[in-house]
Amino acid sequence: MVNDKLIRLRSWIKKKKPDFKQDGYREKKRVRNNDRWRRPVGSQSKMRLGKKGQPLKRKSGFSSPRKVRGTLKNGLKPLLIYNSSQLEDFDNEHCSAVIASSVGMKKRVEIVKKAIKNKIDIHNIKNAEAYLKKVEEELKKRKELHKKKVIPKKSEKKAEEKPKPKKDIEEKVDEVEKKKEEKKEWDKMLTQK
Repeated sequence: MVNDKLIRLRSWIKKKKPDFKQDGYREKKRVRNNDRWRRPVGSQSKMRLGKKGQPLKRKSGFSSPRKVRGTLKNGLKPLLIYNSSQLEDFDNEHCSAVIASSVGMKKRVEIVKKAIKNKIDIHNIKNAEAYLKKVEEELKKRKELHKKKVIPKKSEKKAEEKPKPKKDIEEKVDEVEKKKEEKKEWDKMLTQK
């Protein structure tokens, strides 16, 4: 297949491709810490002039072949999935499913179950059945902890946090006033000689 050759070519190009750094990354600490590319602009910049021994500039020759640009290692284009309804009319031949990172646990489980049912590979989950077992065990443990009341619920947390009695507040005010008086006395002692 043509795509296999192009994917192999892309991986070879990526191995040879250098890390493109900003001009002056060796001299300036703030530039060295930021991994980024900025075009060299200075009139006497050796990197802009392409002098020997200077870091390489970005050029079109380092890019991957157009037909496989933006594809995964298996040659399929990634398609972000946010809910299980997106898997109904999914093209398995040209696209690979990738569950978005913002999707919660419950929806993620629904998506995985539907993908197994429709025989769709999910790129960011290696073994779907093992993943489901792991998640179900985790959920059971959470439920058991909630039953034992090890993890307090939100309503219980609010009930525990009662307003402090007025006595504590009055004591703090008294302490602050005492500290102010002590400071005044100390200032008087320092000014007198």
